[in-house]
Amino acid sequence: MKDWFALMNLGYSVCATGNSDSHGHNHDVGYQRNFLRVGKEDPAQLAAGDYLQAVLDERCVVSNGPFIQVWSGSDEVMGHMELVDAPDGEAVLHVMVSAATWIDVSSLEVYANGRPLVLEAMGDDLAQVAGPMDADALSWPIASPGDEVIRLDADIHLFPDQDTWYVFLVRGEGSLSPVGSGAPFAYTNAVYVDVDGDGFDAPGVGG
Repeated sequence: MKDWFALMNLGYSVCATGNSDSHGHNHDVGYQRNFLRVGKEDPAQLAAGDYLQAVLDERCVVSNGPFIQVWSGSDEVMGHMELVDAPDGEAVLHVMVSAATWIDVSSLEVYANGRPLVLEAMGDDLAQVAGPMDADALSWPIASPGDEVIRLDADIHLFPDQDTWYVFLVRGEGSLSPVGSGAPFAYTNAVYVDVDGDGFDAPGVGG
């Protein structure tokens, strides 16, 4: 992920994808999964070009269980073709995390130009904390009741001082066995925020 973050900071629009391979005829199809937002409801209407365009536009969530969606207002956003404005130095992104009831989801991490953010509660919302990083506060705890599909459904208030891309990542405890291996894990591709209205300018290697 560090290499991917560095490429985006240099201005390359790179879509992160998860590998999905298997190594034997009795194995499953592999993990992780790539969930592409193709903009069509009817699978019969999908063509190969729809999948390719979703990858080129960075509209992909990588996951082995949990699922993450991000909205700006009423528009679901992800990738360099769907810029979010922050004219007053604030961007409010609505983040929803969902998972099957047997999958644990216990924490959220937010990366801004490759650097982790500290979050705090702001009423029912979350907000970026300014100031020094606290290594013990770089993930936000998520309660995972066993009978709930929606694990997080909140606005996150972000305060970029330059054009900034954000990646949202969730982790869970335990194992996906017997369905799969490893612990629950998912992340979005970048959500790009334009602070000055002149398009997105990559921050450079320093972030």
